Amino acid sequence: MVFVRIIVVPRIVFKRQPNFKEEYVVSFNEENIIFNAGDINSTISWDYYKEIKESKEFIFLKYGKELHTIIPKRVFRNKEELNEFKSLIKSKINK
Repeated sequence: MVFVRIIVVPRIVFKRQPNFKEEYVVSFNEENIIFNAGDINSTISWDYYKEIKESKEFIFLKYGKELHTIIPKRVFRNKEELNEFKSLIKSKINK
């Protein structure tokens, strides 16, 4: 059941949503998260996210029971960059 929720469902949802196929940029820094997609520009406080989950291919920043922002691990240039990101989010998001 956990496998289906963490691996299978996100892939299905991702493939079915045309908005997910558009390019968007998410920037993370010590103060907040900046989301840019076309005409949408948002600044999100770290307090918005409540939990971190991780699969082989994705990092999930959860903000509700079934609501989350999905960060594909493929966007990081190398393991060092991925580990730096994971350290940042772990320092900002309550477990």
